[in-house]
Amino acid sequence: MKIFVEQYRYKKELLYGLFEPRFIKDVDENHAVLQCVGFYTNNAREIYIVLPKLFEKDGKLFNDMDVEEFAQQDYRNALKGNKEKVAFVHDFTILLFQTLMKYQRENKNEHPDELSVLSNMEDKKLSMIETIFSVIKFHEQNQHLYIKEKGIDKKKTNKIHWNKTIKKNMPVMYDENVHYFHFKYSNSRLSQNDIVLMVFYSLLNKIKCTYNINISLDSHLPIMPLREFIKFERKIPKILKNIRSLYIRDDMKRLVKLLNAYYQYESISAQKECVEYMVVFNFNLLFEDMVNEILSDKEHLAVLKVQKDGKIIDHIFSGQSFVTGNNIFFIGDSKYYKGETVHTNSIFKQFTYSRNIIQEFEKNRDYFDKHNILLREDFSRGYDAIPNFFVFGDINYEEYKKIPEIPIVPFNKPLITKQFENVFFDRDTFHIFYFKINLLFLMKAYTIKNQKIKQQYQLLFRKIVRTRIADYYNHVYDMFILQEETLKNFIKSNYYIFWGKVFFIGEDRAVLVLEKNKEDSNLVKECVKSNSNILINSIVFK
Repeated sequence: MKIFVEQYRYKKELLYGLFEPRFIKDVDENHAVLQCVGFYTNNAREIYIVLPKLFEKDGKLFNDMDVEEFAQQDYRNALKGNKEKVAFVHDFTILLFQTLMKYQRENKNEHPDELSVLSNMEDKKLSMIETIFSVIKFHEQNQHLYIKEKGIDKKKTNKIHWNKTIKKNMPVMYDENVHYFHFKYSNSRLSQNDIVLMVFYSLLNKIKCTYNINISLDSHLPIMPLREFIKFERKIPKILKNIRSLYIRDDMKRLVKLLNAYYQYESISAQKECVEYMVVFNFNLLFEDMVNEILSDKEHLAVLKVQKDGKIIDHIFSGQSFVTGNNIFFIGDSKYYKGETVHTNSIFKQFTYSRNIIQEFEKNRDYFDKHNILLREDFSRGYDAIPNFFVFGDINYEEYKKIPEIPIVPFNKPLITKQFENVFFDRDTFHIFYFKINLLFLMKAYTIKNQKIKQQYQLLFRKIVRTRIADYYNHVYDMFILQEETLKNFIKSNYYIFWGKVFFIGEDRAVLVLEKNKEDSNLVKECVKSNSNILINSIVFK
């Protein structure tokens, strides 16, 4: 298996010698790039994986290895036997395959013009890529299948010849007990399950040797020598056909079904040349879909995604306001490109999203009231702060061994736009925050089927976003609660001093937000102190 990187400049002759032209884009007279992410197999049944461009940094993969080395040779040779990195490539390959499969399944007709996922596989026919990864996945999910089967074997009536078993086999320690896996029986005939397991583990060994995929196979497993197994394979379809599934367990039934699918594919592909691929041309759409999975509220997205001026919000969810007891919208925009600089147009659009949400609030109060969202307070004419943020994809090479516990990290100071100074509640005061999300975490969260764990990921993601924004607000602003029976009259008589700085949360209570180290902030504080009836308490954003 060879590894390529999306949008990396390779020599033309290399790419055109391996891939069909539709996957390639010329960039100059001598160089071209692959404009997709995914899997490709050629007539020689070699597998090529095209990684997202985030993996490449300064011409290197995994921090210190030249990208082009992986295009010239098998990835295990390029990694020079580094077991941790080989295991990582294996795990990521499975993860990418699952990600593409889910995206294709759930977005088949969503982006037809953008060719969201391009595949030449028929709906009801498994491809080589699918069959290989399905066999590997079954092995990973059933690590102790052989031990389980042999444990059942010992309970069967067929008597074990213990003297021969002990002489001919080495025991294995498991669960602090001694286990023998190759028994000598008085009746030495193999059972149905023995045959199925021998075929399964021998096939895994063949896949491991043929495609150089990292598969862990213990020495005690019943594996035929590779050459012997290749000769034996022509008999396997007939053997599987004769398996009486009525008398075997559910997990073994699934395995027989999986092996049947694999050898049906083998039979078809042996009769014709077969180039196969499963790729996504616009990985940015897939990246957006993954972020949506763990970030967006689907109901809000359905109502507010497409705005009146044609602009489209990537991500939106509601959470408690930083200054009131109501809820507020958090608006995000995913950025699948390398680097940390956001184009001016993207910044402008992000601010426009918030303004459009405010306009929608004015026209559709019922929807906002239903979700306890108060963007505008009528007495002070103040607008609650709408948190905005960009989400960038990232690969942390120091954590390639595992999915990180902290999936998203803030970076850079927020972008700020304002028409006037020190008016936190003005409708033209906006902050945009920056976050990097680990692509590995994102893909794992996207493909996991356990909804409880997925919800935990979502809560963790939102908590980190919220904490970062609150930390910044506390660093830049002071926040107070003002309370007094005639507070509205007092604010009204000093309207120009308090304009854009207060937001009422009750008849006699208001939140006051002042920028630190500002002269007019001191004037506001002095004005409040001049009314001895006003209770003032300092609070924090959280």
